[in-house]
Amino acid sequence: MKLAKLEEEKYIMLKKSEISEKLKTVQKDKRKELDVLEIETETKKLVQTIVNKVEYLRNLDQPSESWQRELSAQIMQQFEKFSLRRQEQDDFFLQQSQKTIKILRAKLNEFEKTISSLDHIVKEQNTKLKSCAEMKKLCEKEKDLLKKSNMILSKEKAFYMENERRKVEDKLKIADQLKNITMIKERQSNEEAEKLRMKLLDITKKFIDAKRKLANIEEERQRNETRINIGKNVYHYLFTHWKP
Repeated sequence: MKLAKLEEEKYIMLKKSEISEKLKTVQKDKRKELDVLEIETETKKLVQTIVNKVEYLRNLDQPSESWQRELSAQIMQQFEKFSLRRQEQDDFFLQQSQKTIKILRAKLNEFEKTISSLDHIVKEQNTKLKSCAEMKKLCEKEKDLLKKSNMILSKEKAFYMENERRKVEDKLKIADQLKNITMIKERQSNEEAEKLRMKLLDITKKFIDAKRKLANIEEERQRNETRINIGKNVYHYLFTHWKP
């Protein structure tokens, strides 16, 4: 990437230099065009002057030979001046053209080198793009595998969650059953305890009744014993003291 950036900067600098040279050439050409325009203006003026003088000569009956020679000399001088300046312009344009051709050839060589280096860079970039495309294909394959793995994991997770839910439900059912059993046992225990309590109350009642009966029996025995003793004493007394 750095090499490509350097080549791009180099290409931009070459373009800037080329544009600057063209601007200079255009400015020189403009100056020369102005000179050419000036020469053409002077030529038009000269031609107009010649036309005027020819018309003047036509109007004269016998023009002087000296004046004709002077006019011919002026015309020849103007044409020589024009030819000389025209030759200078042609030489200048030829030199400028040769310089421009040399510059363009140098630029062309530099462009060819730049194109060659850019072609090398493009080939490298194409190689990198091919590698990137292969990497992209591998990434797509890995993405598909990851997607499939996620689907399998989702199914396994759903299966695991379903099993866990069933286990929890089974545990809840067992807990409810144990609760019901505990409640039944508690109820049975309460019933048995109540029965035992009732039995204990009955036994206690029977014990109290038996104790009362024993007390009554003891009291009756004592009374009977007292009666017997009294009867014995009366009998003994009568037997001892009574005489018919």
